Amino acid sequence: MALAGGHSIDAPEPFFGLAVTGEVQESLVKRNNTAQPGDLLFLTKPLGTGTLFAADMMGEENRGWYVATTLLDFERSGVNWSASGRRQVEDLTAYAKQTHGPKGRLIDNPDLRYGLANLRCEVEVSRLLSYQVVWMQSQGKVPNYEASMSKAFGSELGQRVANFGMRMIGLGSQRIDANDPAAPLRGAFGRAYMRTVPGTIAAGTSEVQRNIIATRGLGLPRG
Repeated sequence: MALAGGHSIDAPEPFFGLAVTGEVQESLVKRNNTAQPGDLLFLTKPLGTGTLFAADMMGEENRGWYVATTLLDFERSGVNWSASGRRQVEDLTAYAKQTHGPKGRLIDNPDLRYGLANLRCEVEVSRLLSYQVVWMQSQGKVPNYEASMSKAFGSELGQRVANFGMRMIGLGSQRIDANDPAAPLRGAFGRAYMRTVPGTIAAGTSEVQRNIIATRGLGLPRG
């Protein structure tokens, strides 16, 4: 785990601190720059975490934030979203072909058929967005707003697929135990319905991703 932070301040207004000073005989001055190998070190209080973090610094000094954001850019590639989305849409399509409702097979319902086709198209969009990020990584480039595009679209697509599956399956989708023989599609969509909610929050919320796309991708002003 990497932690970024510190006390470096860059602000339009000046900051200042206060200190208490006094006079002391020079022979009694205790300096902090005269230590020699073999000296004993007496700790009057626990070492601050800043000492430990400085000893294990990643990247250049005062550039920790850039290290953290670069790691996030790589984390947001989003290949998993398109892969799982495609599998889920294929499972729903097969289920709709095999399952009968009050008016015949579910797949013969125009609304459901259109919804499945639309999700299949969105899965392909998600795949292409994630492939763009992977290609940039393979070229030694750092994806920035491109990764945010993939993450925002892919994670929200996961929610749309799960929500559609819940509606199409009906009340049976609430049976989420994979070992329940009566659970349609082994309860996968009930679990996905809950799992995809934090998916739009982890690694940066969708709002954060849209801000990155707007400012760094489209060049829009902040605020």
